Amino acid sequence: TSDIAENADLPTSFALRSVSPNPFSRTTEIRFDVPASGGRLSLRVFDVNGRAVRTFVQGVATPGAQRLVWDGSDDAGHRLGVGVYILSFDAPGRKATRKLVLLP
Repeated sequence: TSDIAENADLPTSFALRSVSPNPFSRTTEIRFDVPASGGRLSLRVFDVNGRAVRTFVQGVATPGAQRLVWDGSDDAGHRLGVGVYILSFDAPGRKATRKLVLLP
């Protein structure tokens, strides 16, 4: 499951902040910023073969400092296998990736 919480302080630009802990076995926290002006954002997890396995945001995102907790499951709610995954953050003027390591 995922849980998104919002902060009242509005950022001035898009940013992928942190992923912690990483590596992780149960959950990891993903922090990212969406500016007050809002905008379209893509935040997805891919396997090492480039297949999208989890989509958190695909479209207009709510402004604010966001915190998302990911439990290593795919879009269907199934636990993904142990391994390396790529977190992709794509927003106007900002693109970033992070390697995520899912442990048993």
